[in-house]
Order: sequence, then C-alpha cells, then structure tokens
Amino acid sequence: MDSIALHQPWLAKLKALIALGKVKLSAMVVFSGFVGAFVLLPIGYPLVNLVIFVFCSMAITMAANAFNQIIERDIDGLMHRTRNRPLPLGQCQPWEAYIFVGLLASIGGLGLYFFFNALAAFVGLLSLLLYALVYTPLKRVSSLAVLVGAIPGALPPLIGAIAITEELHPIGILLFMIQFFWQFPHFWAIAWVSFEDYKRADIMLLPNASGRTRISAMHIVLYTLVLIPLPVFAYSTGLLPMVLTLGLVVLGAFYTLFALILFMKPNTVNAKKLMFASFIYLPIGLALFILNVVL
Repeated sequence: MDSIALHQPWLAKLKALIALGKVKLSAMVVFSGFVGAFVLLPIGYPLVNLVIFVFCSMAITMAANAFNQIIERDIDGLMHRTRNRPLPLGQCQPWEAYIFVGLLASIGGLGLYFFFNALAAFVGLLSLLLYALVYTPLKRVSSLAVLVGAIPGALPPLIGAIAITEELHPIGILLFMIQFFWQFPHFWAIAWVSFEDYKRADIMLLPNASGRTRISAMHIVLYTLVLIPLPVFAYSTGLLPMVLTLGLVVLGAFYTLFALILFMKPNTVNAKKLMFASFIYLPIGLALFILNVVL
C-alpha cells in the first residue's frame, strides 16, 4: 500500500495531505479565533490584516490536526471512525505529512509574528505543541487528556485578541474560558457515543473509569453548569452588556438541559443529543459576540 501511495498523482497526494488538516473542523476553530480578533478591532483597522490572521490561524490549526494524525496513525487504523484517514489508508507517507506540518506551522507562526506580534505567534505555536505532543499521547494514558486538550482548544479566541491588542485582553480571556468549559461536555459526549470504538484502541476519555454511567454524566452536568454564571460574572465586572449576557445564559441553560437529560437517562441516544447541543451552543454564542459589535 505504501508503494502505491508513493506513485499517486501529485494532485491526489495534495488532497490527502489537506485531508490530514481536517479543513471543516479547522474552519470552526479558526472562526472562534476570528471572533476574538473581530470584537476588539479598533476603528479604521485594515481588514486585510484580519484576512491574514484567518489564513495564519488556519495554517496552524491544520498543522495541529495533521500532526495529531501522524502520531495516532497506528491506532487510527483500529477504529471505525478513523480507519479511512489518509495515513492508515497509505494515501500519503508520514515523512510527507511531517513536511506538510512543518510548512503550515512555519507559515502560520511567522505570519502571526511579522504581521501581528510575538506573543500571538508564541501562543499560536504553543497551542499546536500542546495539542499534538501532550494531549495526543496522553489520550492513551489518562482521561485527563480532555483537560489538557481543552487548553489548546480554547486558545484560538485568545490568540485573536492578542493579535489585535498585543495583550491578554479580558474579552479574550472570557472567550477562552467559555470555549474551555464548553469542550468538556462536547468531547465527553463524543467519547460516550464512540465508546466502543475508543475502547478498541484502548483509549478512555470519559471522566470516570466506570464508563458510560450516571457518574460520568454527573461530571458533564457540572461543566455545563459553569457556563451559566460565567457570563453573569463578566456582566457584573462591566465586561459584557445585559443583552449579550442574557443570550449566553440562555445558551448555557440550553446546553445544561441536554446534559441533565443524559444524567437522568444515561444512554447513547441522549449523548448524541448533547453532542448536537454542543454544536449549537458554540457557534451561536460566538455569533452573539459579533452581533454585539455590529448592531
């Protein structure tokens, strides 16, 4: 299979490498970074710089996803949900993927450094390394990997804020915290739905060793609950206006509702519902921040 991959046309090879970067998933991550930058744009800021930021963020995010697949190529072939990825199928070689990652990381990191600032570049590359070199191998050892993975997963909006303000701006920190706590129920719902698949690769991501039980569901509820008072606290410090605060509180209650449903009836059907609720919470929550600036 390896020899076949080596003789593929260059276009097919490029397509396989791009697939390593998970373009659709990366776009969602980059959108959160865009929001972190957009909500802090000063009047008269050149919009071309915002386009450059999105491009650089996309490069780093795709590099992180591709790096993750290089490291996990052996276990990806064991799971149904990942066995059709380019590396297990032999559509590209690890050395080719490493070069692809290096190019993307260099473009993204250097772009953030020269067009924005050193802190944005540092945090951007740090998120890549945390995700690929800490979170990815830790998945095989402990469910604490979700905690570690939530950090790079929440950094994009903070990086966006840093790129514009050159500091750890409170809005960037708030967006980081929202995305940080959002990730736990999101990933645990996925781990619940794909429990048998992860088990096949000896990966345990649910918060309790008991697996798909009410105890694990209780952990999920606790993290969704945090998303209700968090915007209220931000409002009390003058960071958020009332309308945006109320919108985020309603979204937090919506998210918590599906976590409670899973707690009451811990089964795969309700875990899927929670997973879809997580897909609704984040983009709408981020959109509310944009609307607060635009309207």
